[in-house]
Amino acid sequence: DGVDNYLKCAAFTLNQPETVYILASQVSWTSGDYVYDGNANDSLALAQVGVSPNLVFNTSGGVNTNLTGEPALGVYGVFTVVFNGASSVGQVNNGAEATGDAGLTNAGGFALGVRGGAAGNFANIQVKEVILFAAVHDAATRARVIRYLSMVGQLAL
Repeated sequence: DGVDNYLKCAAFTLNQPETVYILASQVSWTSGDYVYDGNANDSLALAQVGVSPNLVFNTSGGVNTNLTGEPALGVYGVFTVVFNGASSVGQVNNGAEATGDAGLTNAGGFALGVRGGAAGNFANIQVKEVILFAAVHDAATRARVIRYLSMVGQLAL
């Protein structure tokens, strides 16, 4: 509900490069809320920043990189981010790739719907599936996983 609900696993080894896929919908939007993060603050961040429905990805020390083509609130989409330092890539559905320097911080775990290091910045989201890989996925591999998630979410991409 964006008030205090989230999921967080115990810390585990999750070092860059990392590829994260999430099939989700932003129910409501508040600048500064986190769709997901790593174990510590800003260690694997996909956050709501700026004007709705804008999402950015980064790790601490990195540059906020805007995703492009986010669906409207209440509409499901596949959000993909490859966290790989200066060679990071973000993508919504099969849309254009956003590239940037996400920073070099390692995730060390996963927190869904919250900023990683503290119980705060809760996002009001609905999630159908999250997939984490400790590897860089190239465009062809991302397209296959996005196609799978679009079938799960019954999205017309």
